[in-house]
Amino acid sequence: MFFAVFYHANLSGQLSPTCGSDGVVQIDGRFSKERASAAAREQAHRLRFVKPGLLGFQLFKGESYSRCSPVSGLRPISEAVLPDFHDAKEKGVVAW
Repeated sequence: MFFAVFYHANLSGQLSPTCGSDGVVQIDGRFSKERASAAAREQAHRLRFVKPGLLGFQLFKGESYSRCSPVSGLRPISEAVLPDFHDAKEKGVVAW
């Protein structure tokens, strides 16, 4: 199973995992990393009015949410958020 965890800037300005059911999206495990990244970006675009502060995501793969490993680094959801993504990442990243 592939899944993406979305990140936003918390009150301290750090990248932090987004809470709630919209903070994680399951992705077809047969996808390549590139296609999984595209699917995560598409989902972030659909959520832009529900979760307007999304800045990035990270891909994970495993048997379950508790038994998984990251398969990508943190990635911005779009070019438009790149400055905010880098600013928040420089301040720190809260582990998922």
